[in-house]
Amino acid sequence: SGESIEEEDFEQKLVERLKKEESHCGDMAPELCPLLMRLAQVRISEGSKRHGDAIETLERICRIRLSVVGLTSYADITAPDTITRQQTADGVSLNIPPGSMNSNTSFIPGLVSPLKSPTGSASGAPSNLTSPNAANVATPEATQQKNFEALLQSLTILATYFKLLGRFQEAIEFYEHAQAVAAARFGTDSVQFARAVTQGAEMLYYQGYYDEAIRLYERSIAGAEVLFGAEATSTIALLHLLGVCYVA
Repeated sequence: SGESIEEEDFEQKLVERLKKEESHCGDMAPELCPLLMRLAQVRISEGSKRHGDAIETLERICRIRLSVVGLTSYADITAPDTITRQQTADGVSLNIPPGSMNSNTSFIPGLVSPLKSPTGSASGAPSNLTSPNAANVATPEATQQKNFEALLQSLTILATYFKLLGRFQEAIEFYEHAQAVAAARFGTDSVQFARAVTQGAEMLYYQGYYDEAIRLYERSIAGAEVLFGAEATSTIALLHLLGVCYVA
């Protein structure tokens, strides 16, 4: 169909742009991630025939994000000491006040894939891979904070996609990676950790691991009470989900 041809043409343009950027900055540069995400969205929008390609693209984003924060494998995420040593070696302290993640972290990729120009931004203006103003360059601490937030977001997106595909064990695995990142970088009393734990608990509940889900919901509720208060809507909602687990 005409729509299929348009998507194939758009994907080809994205791939060509990606190869060009790889030749300039290497195949593990974080600047590639926005292009890779748009490529994943296109592949997801094409349905079951492209699930494998979409997963491969999302996994590549995660590998790049992992490398950017100085880790070499997912095993490193589960060891906070490893992350601490890496950041200390970089001269970056982990004692940075936790910051709220962008509200788009709950984004589920590919449900709608707008065909934007791969040569520019949504507005049509060329996208810049480097900051045009040196005065706006972030401090190393702030940059690394954003890098960890990007890693957490990428892990969550991949876990969510596995969940949508019904590949629940893989979804649980990546939600657990996200929990480890959130705990190690932002602390167990952070919004990031509370969100990651809640997502993991939901996945465990769907799989029938009720005891594990209860344990995570209890941790999430404890965090929510500290962050938002016992009477907050989000805390009450978590209490309701915990109750559902008990009667399952």
